Amino acid sequence: MHHLALEERVAMSWRVWTRAKALLSGPGNPGEKGTTLVEFALLAPMLVILLSGVLEFGRVLDAWMIVTNAAREGARYAALSGRSPNPMYANDIQWATYNYLVSGLSGRSDIAVPPPSAVAVTGNIPFCYQADRSLCPAPAAPGARVTVAVSLDVPLYIPLVADFFPRNPMSVPGAVTAEVQ
Repeated sequence: MHHLALEERVAMSWRVWTRAKALLSGPGNPGEKGTTLVEFALLAPMLVILLSGVLEFGRVLDAWMIVTNAAREGARYAALSGRSPNPMYANDIQWATYNYLVSGLSGRSDIAVPPPSAVAVTGNIPFCYQADRSLCPAPAAPGARVTVAVSLDVPLYIPLVADFFPRNPMSVPGAVTAEVQ
């Protein structure tokens, strides 16, 4: 009773083997594991390229938002200069814009902060670099239109994405026009 016949032991081990094989191979045909692996190998590069593009697009979009907000801050500063008791000049607007740009890029090590000359202030508003503001020309009168433009170079790090754009680093511009009040 304790000793099974050789044929019974072989039959039992065959049943155990087929059940284990069925559990390990999963549902469906035994060749499905290989098919799934091949499908993944074909789709994985496309998914990586898509993910890389999304990441680079996010970096460029973030830089564009910083540049546009910096230009908006400078234009707002220019628009409110007519209400200030101290006269406002283009270099003051340039520094207000530049300070916003520096604070916006403070946590980013992938984008270099441009020099203050990257901020262009155009319109009917003079520059004044004198310590004594009485030596400067008359400031902008209310109603004068001022345009603040900023440009930032954003390097593209992922080669597959960078190949789609003719210029690397990519120039991201931002410009806002306001009226002095």
